[in-house]
Amino acid sequence: NRVGVGVRVFTDYDSVERSDTAQGYDTWQAGVEVNYPIHEFVSLDGSYRRTIRTNRRENLSATGAVSNEETTTDFTDNVLRVGTSVALLRNVKWVTYFERRERAADASGFDFVRHTFETKAVYTHDF
Repeated sequence: NRVGVGVRVFTDYDSVERSDTAQGYDTWQAGVEVNYPIHEFVSLDGSYRRTIRTNRRENLSATGAVSNEETTTDFTDNVLRVGTSVALLRNVKWVTYFERRERAADASGFDFVRHTFETKAVYTHDF
């Protein structure tokens, strides 16, 4: 029942120590989400999120060799999402969005750009 534009700014930092032979990694994520109501039950939604993954290379595998390239490659993800949400019922809304995810990695072969279009019904219930 909120009236007006909703803005959420966030950041998160995780430092992970793995229990297997692979090295740990650090992930920092920051972003902003905006929700702009254009009608009583329809809103425009947009978000931008940037994620930076840094792998620690000091740990070696059980054989003494460095872990595979996928788990040692640092990367940066940029994710831009725009869409709409329509309240169908009190606890049900219809969400549609387009998302562009772009990854830049240290190693060749791990860079990509992905475009996603999704539409879904979302049911929520507070316990």
